[in-house]
Amino acid sequence: MKKVIVKNDSIVKKILLPMTVLLLVQAVLFCGTIFAAGTVNKLSQNAEDILNERVINRKNYLQGEMLQRWSALSGTQSTIEAVVQDLLENRHTSISALRTDDSLANEILNRSYDELVYILRKNSVTGAFLILETNSVEEGDIRRLGLYIRDQDPVSTPQNDSDLLLERGSSHFNKEKSISLDSYWSPYFVFDEDGENSRYYCKPFEAAQAYPDADAQDLGYWSPPFCLDEKDQSNPVITYSIPLKDESGSPYGVLGVEISVRYLQKQLPYGEITTNKDKGGSYFLGIQDGDSFLRIATTGPKYMQLFGDESIIYPLEHYGAVNVYEFQQNESSRGEPYGCVQQFHLYNTHTPFEEEQWVLLGIVDKRQLFAFSHKVTLSILAAAVISLLVGIIGLMIISRIVSQPIITLAGKVRKSNPRLPVHFGKINIREIDELSDSIEKLSSDVAESASKLSQIIEMTSDCIGAFEIHRGDRQVFYTKRFFGVLQVEGRVTDGYMTLEEFRRILNEIPYTVEAHADSRWEVLFCPDDATKWARLRVLEDENKVLGVAEDVTKEILEKRKIEYERDYDILTNLLNRRAFHSEMEYLFFSPQKIKTAALLMMDLDNLKYVNDTYGHDYGDQYIQLAAQVLQESAPPAAIVSRMSGDEFYLFLWGYEERQPIQSILANLKAHMAKTILPLPDNTAIRLRASAGIAWYPDDSENYQELIRYADFAMYTVKNSVKGEFSEFDLAEYQKNSYLLRKREELNNLLDNRLVEYYYQPIVDVKTGEVFAYEALMRSKLETLKSTMEILSLARSQSKLLQLEQLTWFEAIQFFERFPAVPPCCKLFINSVANQELSNIDKQKLQEEYGDKLSRVVIEITESEKSEQVYTVNKRDWLARYGGQMALDDFGTGYNSETMLLNVAPDYIKVDMSIVRNIHRDPNRQQILINLVSYAHGRNIKVIAEGVEDREEMALLVETGVDYLQGFYLGRPSPIPLEVADSIHFELLTMQK
Repeated sequence: MKKVIVKNDSIVKKILLPMTVLLLVQAVLFCGTIFAAGTVNKLSQNAEDILNERVINRKNYLQGEMLQRWSALSGTQSTIEAVVQDLLENRHTSISALRTDDSLANEILNRSYDELVYILRKNSVTGAFLILETNSVEEGDIRRLGLYIRDQDPVSTPQNDSDLLLERGSSHFNKEKSISLDSYWSPYFVFDEDGENSRYYCKPFEAAQAYPDADAQDLGYWSPPFCLDEKDQSNPVITYSIPLKDESGSPYGVLGVEISVRYLQKQLPYGEITTNKDKGGSYFLGIQDGDSFLRIATTGPKYMQLFGDESIIYPLEHYGAVNVYEFQQNESSRGEPYGCVQQFHLYNTHTPFEEEQWVLLGIVDKRQLFAFSHKVTLSILAAAVISLLVGIIGLMIISRIVSQPIITLAGKVRKSNPRLPVHFGKINIREIDELSDSIEKLSSDVAESASKLSQIIEMTSDCIGAFEIHRGDRQVFYTKRFFGVLQVEGRVTDGYMTLEEFRRILNEIPYTVEAHADSRWEVLFCPDDATKWARLRVLEDENKVLGVAEDVTKEILEKRKIEYERDYDILTNLLNRRAFHSEMEYLFFSPQKIKTAALLMMDLDNLKYVNDTYGHDYGDQYIQLAAQVLQESAPPAAIVSRMSGDEFYLFLWGYEERQPIQSILANLKAHMAKTILPLPDNTAIRLRASAGIAWYPDDSENYQELIRYADFAMYTVKNSVKGEFSEFDLAEYQKNSYLLRKREELNNLLDNRLVEYYYQPIVDVKTGEVFAYEALMRSKLETLKSTMEILSLARSQSKLLQLEQLTWFEAIQFFERFPAVPPCCKLFINSVANQELSNIDKQKLQEEYGDKLSRVVIEITESEKSEQVYTVNKRDWLARYGGQMALDDFGTGYNSETMLLNVAPDYIKVDMSIVRNIHRDPNRQQILINLVSYAHGRNIKVIAEGVEDREEMALLVETGVDYLQGFYLGRPSPIPLEVADSIHFELLTMQK
């Protein structure tokens, strides 16, 4: 017994001493390896890299806002330049008149107001301005006329413009646009040549003078911060401005936007710079000036702690990362300034301002930036010391108890095969023996786990397989179905293979990495036949790599089906609207490939007739037939799309000249002319469509404009000679494009009844009193003022009936609004000749105004082609209640005499073209005398329109007309006016 104890003590002593030394060496190696490997330095570098990455991300975001949103002025620039050109053409003058003609400048500003408000909203900026090069010098200052609108909070947009302030511009905007004047408002801009507040105007203007052939966007200028008014230093702003140029390239003004420094600071959230809860960082936005940075805006309290109120900071020493510097400290600085510098790319190369470099700095305290690496250093040293002490104590205890049994057991374990069951002999130490039993059982379970995993996967109904790799082991276990799922032949059972062979097999199968996280992979395998797909999901941890493969063929096919249904029209198998625009945007990214191209917009004729007569099934066949003709006639590279019910697009591109395209379109038209659709009544209808064509690049290089131009050309055909293919005509578009542009304005006018009526008196020649008033419609919309324009729009959109209904119900309210008008006074209403109210509308009129219909006289404009039946029906219906009819504008229409015979009106209104200067023209006098004689012989009263002076009135009275109307007797007014006493006296005198 004593020998055993002596032997044990001897072993402990022999083990304890070298193990203690070993622990000491291990501790030294542990610390030395970590520090020698640069782990701490790597942590410090990571801190710099993270800071650099965050500043880069913020710089990229802010640069994107500046270049892609705030400075997006090209559309507004083009619109304003077009407005200026239109004004110059209308006034028959040149842009040089702008320097002396303030009325021209004010007209430009008036027409540009809505565009400035539009970019203010669209670009999410705090201000927008337009400054014109007008001559005005006062007390040494240069004054310019212009318009400057400001929105302090571009994030919120009320329904009206109540949040806008007028900083510069005429005070009439305050009244007409209901926009408030700012405290420091001025009607003009005041510049001194060397002042900071003049750069945003002078810089781009002078650049345009120096580079007359340069594009306006290349002359754009970002200004340093300044205050618009010297008296108000509380709101510094930066601006982006571009020159406005005439057709010769000469500048005549500047267009720009403002971003307030306060709003700019909101785009620099300093809390993101560090992960500390105290948000101990600051952003510095500035301009590089040699070896210093001039401040534009800063955020975060750290800047004040490190630099105080300095507006210029200086980098001292470059550190670690490419753009990380230490900065010169302020005398009152509380820390060591350390930061990342990132440069903006605001200007293109070879442009006037490319040397002006903007920068974004992310600034932190150096000690705060590297706090984690310092903490890790201390933690490593503390862990080494503690581990050493614990190890020594543990060795002293454990070596005395279990050193030898454990060493023996460890040797047996080390020599065992982990994939085969193991067996250990008894040591006669209960704890050690129990450990041995547990290891034996675990070994048996591990050996069986692979077989069980295969069995479990085999029992599932899904086609899946799996593999497993233990770290440090070069063997891979795979289940029975694993390689079958991946379409690899020759592997039909589970088993093991080397890691190298496993990688080789997988690399031979085409694959795509779908997703990758830190510990998870997803790989899509697709064999060469592309008929089956398998997804392999791989999960890694510290001990093993586990992968599961499953057959996803059904999922991939369903996904492709969904994508097809997303991009293709179900009825015709053509591209739908979304896919068409996507294809066009992709194509127009490389315009050099387009060469000469044509966009055809086609609208089917007779589809409504087919739907209404034979049902929608035959209407669908009609649409499918058109799609088939398009596909058969179009070359493979063409883009063919069904945009809506009966509207198709065809884009032909990649040609050197027009002739091949014209041949394709001619063949398409001929093919369509030969195509017929059999109908159920043993008849057939020929496929017919109207189409408009716009050419690239002759008509436009922008595909959205091509669509608009082709739409206009198609619209022209649809409203003239249906069934033809018409090319876009710019002159006609400039003349009649409002018919497309103002569709919504007409809908708004009709839906919201945005009209009012002015009343012009019709005077009885014999009494000199007002006999009736004519109700003249006036639009309340600024964008749709002309009555002829409203009629043209309504006619083009087949909405004349709605206009007729609106006119009746709105105009006849005259009797209720002005009850003081004498009961004998009549009301003349302009009616559309070829439109008739519905029975419901007639019933409603009778119910609401039945007692007043006897005072209504409807005017039929005989210059409007009419259906006689409508006119007769209206006359007969109104006659039931005592109402009457007048033939308006007599002498200017298609068939004056025919209308007079067929309609038999109660009144004839002689057009002003006959009345004007009638006292000087015997021929007109004879025409009028004959008309009066004819009318009085048939009990028809004659009204002379457009009476402008006393001589005309005297001749008309002498000729025998019954009533007079014109500016000389009374202008149209929203309130019915009486005849002036002087006119009344003149008429009575002429009667004598």
